[in-house]
Amino acid sequence: KPGRVWDETSFFRELEMRRGQSDANTALQILEWAKKRVARIWWGKGSRSGSFVPVLNHKDQDHALFAVWTYGTVEIYFYWYQYKQPFDAEEKRRELLSRLNAIQGIDLPDEAIEKRLGIPLSFFNDAAALDKFLNVFDWVIEEIQSV
Repeated sequence: KPGRVWDETSFFRELEMRRGQSDANTALQILEWAKKRVARIWWGKGSRSGSFVPVLNHKDQDHALFAVWTYGTVEIYFYWYQYKQPFDAEEKRRELLSRLNAIQGIDLPDEAIEKRLGIPLSFFNDAAALDKFLNVFDWVIEEIQSV
């Protein structure tokens, strides 16, 4: 089945249908945060599920920060981080893991630093958890921009 081109309208329609208004509101807050910080939002091409990925461009290199999916997951891209500075350094990925795990309720395993792992979007319906998550990615952006 060929993929489709998702956009903001189709993404949020699908997410709300599948996961409800709370998850859609949370995803919108993440998107609004991203639009202020990155030059480009990449919309997925999945045939069944849609996604958006905030993409930071630094020194002509794209850095995909994470993906938000219409099935209600925020996917952390540790697998991809390992190919670009500064997160090509294992200790940097471990620091990111530790910052994420410091958010109450998140408990990603050590091997996460080599994988693509998801956190339920509904977890971030809690404003404090969402704020902490976005603060972690403010730090990620600063780290990327410092190299």
